[in-house]
Amino acid sequence: MPINEACSWLGIHRSTFYRKRQKQLRAEEDDPLVTQISELQKRRNFAYGAKRMAVYLSKLNGFAINHKRVVRLMRLHGLNSRVRPKRRIHYRTEMLEPVQEPLYNVLKRDFSSSGPMTKL
Repeated sequence: MPINEACSWLGIHRSTFYRKRQKQLRAEEDDPLVTQISELQKRRNFAYGAKRMAVYLSKLNGFAINHKRVVRLMRLHGLNSRVRPKRRIHYRTEMLEPVQEPLYNVLKRDFSSSGPMTKL
């Protein structure tokens, strides 16, 4: 069946068919960068992001590699970095020793003093 008839039968444009086919062909071909990225991610425990990976690959291979290409390859092959969850800071809300007497306002908003270190 010709591609024109198949596309009209499916209700898609012919350019869409070729674009999808091109993406599949690109995804199937073995890129040496993908193997390098996967090895580095496994060695570094998936800690490197795309920009850091692009710098590392550029130094490793000896020629410039665009970080956008690395982003595309990492996303396409599922090699993205793993985001570590932020650590929660737990504050103590209870007092260590309970205060026996209530604290009184001794200054009563009068911060003027006759000499240094008298109000402290």
